[in-house]
Amino acid sequence: MPEDFAGKDLSGFGDLIGADLTGANLRGFFLD
Repeated sequence: MPEDFAGKDLSGFGDLIGADLTGANLRGFFLD
């Protein structure tokens, strides 16, 4: 259970943070 939860959590965070930083966040930051 802990391994599965940690794996999914890290995967989700990586995807979310990665997409946010490389996509909307960077675009909004540079555009702003």
